[in-house]
Formats: sequence, structure tokens, C-alpha cells
Amino acid sequence: MKKIDQLLQAISYTNEVISNNLDFEYIKINNDTKEMELVFSSNTPLKIDDIKEFVTIIDKKESPIFAKTPRVTYHFSINSFSDEDVLDYFELIIDLLSNKNPRMTQILSYSKRYDSIKKEITVEVPYDDTIVSFSRFKGISINIEKGLDPVPTKDLIKKIRKEIEVDALKQIQNKDQYVTLYENRVFIGDEAKIDDIPTTEGELIELKGVREKINYIIEGKVVFIDSERMQRKDRPSISFIVYDGTNSIMCVRTIFTTNYKEEVAFFSELSLNQKVILQGYPEYNEFYKEVQLKVVNIRRTKISYDITNRRDNAEIPRVELHLHTKMSAQDAIPTMTDYYNAAKLFNHKAIAVTDHFSVQSYHELYELTKDKSIKPLYGLELNFVDEDEIKINDSFYDIVISNFSFIVIN
Repeated sequence: MKKIDQLLQAISYTNEVISNNLDFEYIKINNDTKEMELVFSSNTPLKIDDIKEFVTIIDKKESPIFAKTPRVTYHFSINSFSDEDVLDYFELIIDLLSNKNPRMTQILSYSKRYDSIKKEITVEVPYDDTIVSFSRFKGISINIEKGLDPVPTKDLIKKIRKEIEVDALKQIQNKDQYVTLYENRVFIGDEAKIDDIPTTEGELIELKGVREKINYIIEGKVVFIDSERMQRKDRPSISFIVYDGTNSIMCVRTIFTTNYKEEVAFFSELSLNQKVILQGYPEYNEFYKEVQLKVVNIRRTKISYDITNRRDNAEIPRVELHLHTKMSAQDAIPTMTDYYNAAKLFNHKAIAVTDHFSVQSYHELYELTKDKSIKPLYGLELNFVDEDEIKINDSFYDIVISNFSFIVIN
């Protein structure tokens, strides 16, 4: 009787595929730990389900042979296999390991490919996912995408993190002087343009269905700051808008009470037009009905930058036809001069003013455009009402209008 059949009989298990195709080479027993090592070989690949079932039967340790064995390890040597077989066996091993360490299951969701020349399996692991470690398979090395060293041990994970940080923050290796909120924390996430980040709750839910953990690294300029909530005793926070040339997004940082002084000191120095690089995860805000970035870590320049390099590069420059100055009560703060300077900066050829019930900005616009570099467009915004719907008397009885005096405030 073949050794494999003797083993099958000992564990009370019948499987013709195993019996006909698998050879039982030998068994090793550690006299001190009582651990066993089973070595098998085969000339052709076996079906994954057959091997999985076979190993599961042994792991149950219902047979007297394995009942007192604290640990059984297996070695399967396949003499001939295709690239597809290698990936199938790789997934089998990960699946088996997942029974002891559920975190291994995540490896199965990653894209994989096998290089038969280099004898490498490459696993494309997203940067923002935790990389679980697994050991080298005999004759085949496991490689993390982007050509890093095989076998992600603890030391390699540190190296991967360092590579990610260098790659993600390559833009800061220039003359700009940056200050980081937490210097000892690595920036990890997908480098992204703000325009690529989901903008609706539905888009975010759809993305999270594919990737549970999402972190973005964005680079841009601060264009708005709301620091009023930093003084709160309960969950102090700061909100600011970052613009990167494609779009803008609200970024929110909840101040950690354990590092309250340090974080308040850092964000107190945050100012408009500072360049920032930040890592954050998207979260939908029910109140504002928008996707915001929750800041994990951030770097900012020590100085602010002006915006004199901004231009409207459209083939036909924009012309503002609806514009309110400070002469429109409760509608605007800038003066006509502010708008004129912005129009010149953006290379606009004309600009309009359309204040509410007011022509008081006309003279200012006239003086500014005397050199004819920008064409002035004089406008006005008025309200039209239907006279038939004007109510002078709101009482429940008729009155003679001529018997009353009225004050009209305009």
C-alpha cells in the first residue's frame, strides 16, 4: 500500500484524486515540541478544493495520529505547473492561513500576477491599506508592486512606508520651507487632485464599497479659514478650504486634547495663501451636504504666497456680467477697485457692475477704466413687482386711503 493511502486510511478519509496524484514523501516530528511536518509531492497540479479539504481534515485532528500535535505544517512540491496554477495555489495558501489570521483574507482582494522567469508573484497592495506579513514560498518570492524588495517582513513594511513618504511628498524637496504638524508620522495615501475626490454622498458610498479605508494626499493653497471653533472646550476644531487648481475642498481638523497646545500653535499660524500638503480621509457632512476631508496630518509653508501669478488662460477670457460692490447693501464687501484689479490680473477685457438699486460705483469704474485697458459695462439690478398685488391695507375691513397718511422708505 502506498504511503499516501496509509495516511488516508489513518485519518479515515477517502479521496481518489489525492490517492492517485499525490505522493506522501515523509513526515518529520520534533521530539521536543511534538510538532509535525508533512511533505508531499505531485507531478501535476491537484484541484485546489481537494487539497483544501485534505488539509482541513488533518487540521481537525480527529485522528489519533494528530490529536496531540500542537502544530502541523505542510509542504507540497508540484513538479509541473502553469502560471495560473501558481496563483491558484497562492490563493489557497492565503485562504488556509486566514483560518488562523483573518487579516490574511485581504490579500485575496488584491490584484496579482506571476512572472515565470523571475519566479515572482507580484501583489498590488494599495498604499493606504495595512500590509499583512506572510513568509516566502519555496522557490517563489512575493513582491509588493512598484518593485520593492520581496517578502513584506516588519523591516520591509517600514521600508515601504518610507518609500511611500518620499514619493508622496516629492514636491517639498525644493526651496519652500515647510512645517509639519506631526514630523514623526508618515504621510500615507493616494496622491490626488481635488477634482478626483468624490463630491456627493452617493459617490463616496460607492467608493467605500470597493475600498473601506481611503486616504488622500493633496497639495494646494489655503483660500479660506474658519478658526472660531478652535476656542471651544468641547471638540475644538478648525476648518479651512484648500484649492489646488482643479477644485477646492473643505478640510476639517479636530484638535486632539492630548496635544491641544501644540496643535493650536500650529493652526494659529495657518494663513491665507499658504501652501499645504495634507493627508486626510473623505467624510460626508450631513449639515453642509458635501464631502469634506478629515485631516490626519498636514505640512504648511512658513510664509504666505501672493496670487499675482494667477491668470485666466481661456481662449476667450471670461467677462463678469453680474457683480455687486459694497454699494449693494448686505450683498458684497469688495470695492469696484478690488474687482478692477482682479480683472486686470486675470487678463479680462471687460467688467460690469450691477449693484442693487444703486449707481454709486459708476464714477469709480469710470475713473479706473479711463485708459481703456478694460471696457466698463454699466448695469443695475432692480426688482419689478406687479402693482395689482401691492397691498397697502392688511386689515380685515375696507379703508379709505385718502383718509390716511403713509411713509414710504426706499
